[in-house]
Amino acid sequence: MGKRIILGSGELFKVAVPSGAIADPQTYCVEANRFSHIKNGATLEYTQEKTTVEDDLGLVHKTRLNTESAKLKCGLMTLEPESLKYLSATAGDLTNISASGSGSSATVAKKQVKIGGIKNESETPYLWIFHHKDDVDGDIWVVLKGNHNTGFNIQFKKDDANVSDLEIDAQPLDDDGHKVYYYEEVKGTTPTTTP
Repeated sequence: MGKRIILGSGELFKVAVPSGAIADPQTYCVEANRFSHIKNGATLEYTQEKTTVEDDLGLVHKTRLNTESAKLKCGLMTLEPESLKYLSATAGDLTNISASGSGSSATVAKKQVKIGGIKNESETPYLWIFHHKDDVDGDIWVVLKGNHNTGFNIQFKKDDANVSDLEIDAQPLDDDGHKVYYYEEVKGTTPTTTP
């Protein structure tokens, strides 16, 4: 125990929340589900707040967990127009606009996403899977259900790529309230199933 060194970034995938049990995370990590390539790594952040009460003499005390939260943060380097729907609670679906006209007056085909308008808010959660590849110690998968709730920015810079920050606030994944499923591949073992 204590020998794993986490070194390197990973890949981010997104799927609709399954109606039944969540499958092996590896099954979701396919190109069709890729959300973005990542720059500046990713961070899984789990925090909790507890209250401790004790008597005036410090002889008896009790501690109870009040709140907890989990977040996955990463920098999105590749951004498609349809990605904006998942970075803004008010963004609509992607619309393809056909080219029209002819000759020099022709316009090029475009993709459009309309953003904004509080009445357009959608809180549909998605399943997010972060996959860290490690050929030495074994891969790691982090699975959360939730939404990005902090807005976004798109920068147009002369000498660097745009990196939009993604922050997924985890919602419960199951009836027991678990917020994160964390998987580690165990090298040199044969997979077994658990009931």
